[in-house]
Amino acid sequence: MSFEAMAWAAKQPCKNSLRKLVLLMLANYCDDNHSTYPSYKHLAKLCECNERSVMRAVTGLVEAGLIEIRPRFTSDGKQTSNRFVLLVRGDRNDRVGVTETTPDTVRVIQSNKQTKGGDRNAYPKEFEEWWNLYPRKDGSKRKAFENWKRATDNDIGVQELFLATARFKQTCHGKDKKFIPHATTWLNQGRWETVQEAQEQATTRNMLAG
Repeated sequence: MSFEAMAWAAKQPCKNSLRKLVLLMLANYCDDNHSTYPSYKHLAKLCECNERSVMRAVTGLVEAGLIEIRPRFTSDGKQTSNRFVLLVRGDRNDRVGVTETTPDTVRVIQSNKQTKGGDRNAYPKEFEEWWNLYPRKDGSKRKAFENWKRATDNDIGVQELFLATARFKQTCHGKDKKFIPHATTWLNQGRWETVQEAQEQATTRNMLAG
């Protein structure tokens, strides 16, 4: 997963939730060059919809200037799954949550503080990206970091938490901020598990429906 691509994708206006979800799924599989090549069938499975809907979403993302499609061919000239390239612009005025290097670990950050007398308020880039993604930011960032660190150290991987948060953010679209829990509460209560359970239940229902 490219954290830069995920952070960028989370901020892009896509006009509907399926386009947003497809963009996030593409970002989740991106390499360091912001490209990936899942099949439409695989994207449909990830997004829990049919291939035609995914194709329409992809067309919308292309028209919006968010991705490019580049055909791929096998050695014998047969066309295979397309390569999707996310057009991560890197605009200087739009750098919130975007990094140009691999995120440092907490241990590296702490080491830098010890050797260079760094800022006590500095946070790992992985947390900064997660914080910028979370839909409510008026709580304590310091306490949120403590809960984020505890969660990612003991309960859930950084990538899994980022993706669960992206899905949670989609459910908050149009919701009054007062009904969205503070980041500290969301992390402390392990609410990412609710997001994951909802995803699993939806997958099960789709499988039963054929």
